[in-house]
Amino acid sequence: MNWDDLTMAERSRIYEEWVDDAQVGGLLIAYIPRSRIRVWIKDGPMKEYARARRGLGPYAQYVTNPVNHEREICERVLGQEWSVVADSIDVKPAQFRAIHSTDDSTCIIYWGTTHEAKHLLWAALNTAEYQDPIMVIVGTRRSPIVADERSLLVTIARRASIRVEFISL
Repeated sequence: MNWDDLTMAERSRIYEEWVDDAQVGGLLIAYIPRSRIRVWIKDGPMKEYARARRGLGPYAQYVTNPVNHEREICERVLGQEWSVVADSIDVKPAQFRAIHSTDDSTCIIYWGTTHEAKHLLWAALNTAEYQDPIMVIVGTRRSPIVADERSLLVTIARRASIRVEFISL
């Protein structure tokens, strides 16, 4: 199962399967009411799993090959002469600073899916006073960015004077 490629509906179905599974929900019910197991799995271990796969958080040490979306986003949005400032990678929302190789200029990139766009926009608006942020909306093969969403996000970003880019990973 490639968790990153699953739609929200597919993830939701899997959470329900885990709740019903004797090896997962059956064990957790001793500690958590059944009605809260799904939320606990989603907001606890699965959020940490997503962060660890990116090389972030307390469980990153257990991931042998973390994905480096930040580097790919940086190169595709800004070009080869830009690189990610290593200690700048953060979550909530996903973000990093990039630095230009020759003139040391920097920028901040907030990135995520269309579902996270409102959080990216809010973060960008709060940064815009002292730095020109870039909002990057990421689609995947299984969850592409649809034309209507793209058009709406372009309109909103333009209204807010925030640069927005769209890429597929």
